[in-house]
Amino acid sequence: MFKKNRLHYLLASFVLLSLVGCGGGGSADLGGRTPPVTNTTKITGRIIKGQAIAGSVSVYQKDGTPIGTGTTFVDGGYSIQNTRNYSGPVKVVAIITKYHDEMLDKNVSVSDFNMSAISSVSTASGVVNVTPLTEVAARLLGDNALSDKNITKAKIAEVNKYVAKVSGITSDYNPAKDSVVSFNKGAGEQSDSAENRNGVVLLAISKNSNLTQNEDNASKSGMQVNNAIDTFYTALLKASDGNATALKAIVEDLNGTGVKIKDVNNSDIITETNVIPSNNISDLVNKAKKAVKALAKIANYADSNSNPTPTVQDYTDAGVTGINASNLNAVNAKVDGVAKIDADTATEVQALINAVNATTDALAKIANYADNSTNPTPTLQDY
Repeated sequence: MFKKNRLHYLLASFVLLSLVGCGGGGSADLGGRTPPVTNTTKITGRIIKGQAIAGSVSVYQKDGTPIGTGTTFVDGGYSIQNTRNYSGPVKVVAIITKYHDEMLDKNVSVSDFNMSAISSVSTASGVVNVTPLTEVAARLLGDNALSDKNITKAKIAEVNKYVAKVSGITSDYNPAKDSVVSFNKGAGEQSDSAENRNGVVLLAISKNSNLTQNEDNASKSGMQVNNAIDTFYTALLKASDGNATALKAIVEDLNGTGVKIKDVNNSDIITETNVIPSNNISDLVNKAKKAVKALAKIANYADSNSNPTPTVQDYTDAGVTGINASNLNAVNAKVDGVAKIDADTATEVQALINAVNATTDALAKIANYADNSTNPTPTLQDY
C-alpha cells in the first residue's frame, strides 16, 4: 500500500490519487498518508470529494452507538479501531474542513460540509468509503436506516450499487466498498473501468459546484458543494421514473475539463438507460421522492408564508417526528420565522419542531405548577 501511494504521488500530474479500499492505523513516519493494514480489527476507507485532507470521521453501529472517531490522513484515508468487534450495518459520517478540489487543483478550506455512507462491516475488517455517491445512497436509505428492521446488508449494498448504476458506472460497482479514484481537471482520456467512471462522476459533481467555479468563495462555506450534491440527488430521483435527462447532463457535461472516458465508441461516459429501481428498493426511492417534495414545500413556506402552508402529512413525508394537528400552527409559525436555508433539511426542520415542543412542554409544566404546587417544580431551563 505504501509503495502504491508513492507511485501515485509520482503520477499526480495525471491522476490526483488512486484511493483503494484498505487502510490501517496511524504512523508518524508516513507523512500523514494512510499506513499499511495491520492484523488489528479496524474500519477503514477513503473520504473523497476530491480527497479530504483534513476532517473528522465518526462510525456508528446499528443501534446508533459510536464505534469510534478519528481524523483523516492527508490522502483522504481514515482508520477507526473496531474495539467492539462489531459486525453489521454502520454509518460513517465525515465532517470535512479541507479537501483537494479537482477542478481548481488546489486545497480548499470549507465549513458546514459533511458526507456520509451506510454500509456493513464484519468483525474481521471493514471498508467504507465516503463520497458524494455514498451520501446520495445514504439519503435514499434514510436517516433511520440503521434502526429499520427491514434494512439488511443486501439491501444496503443494493442501494449503493443502484446509485452507481444510474450514474453510468456499472450495476455491480459499490462506491462504499470498491476502489475509488479522484481525477484532477485536465487528467486526459481514461481507460473505461468502473473505478474511472466513478472518478468522472465525482468530477462532474464538482464541476456543478458553485464553489468550484468561483475561486473567490472557495474558503467560505461548504454550502456550494452541498448544493451540487443536492442537484445530483434530485436528478437521480427523477431518473428513477425513467427520465435520466437531467442526470445525464450532469454526468456528461465535462466540456473544458479535458477528462474523457474511452469506451468502445470512444465517447464520454453515458448514463445507463435502465434506471428504474428494483422492487426491492423502490419503496425507499419513492419515500425519498416524497421527502424531497415535502422539504421543498416547507422551505418555500419559510421563504414566504404566501406559499402553500405545510400540512402534517408534509412533515411526515419529510421524515420528521413530533408533529400533529395540535402543534401544526405553532410549528408553521416557527418555520415562517426562519430563513429558507434554515428549513430545507430534515435535520433543520426537526430542530424547529423540537424547539416548539420544548416550549409547549415547559409552558404546560409551569401552568400545572401554578395550579398545584405538588406538581413538578419548573426549572430555570423551563422558564
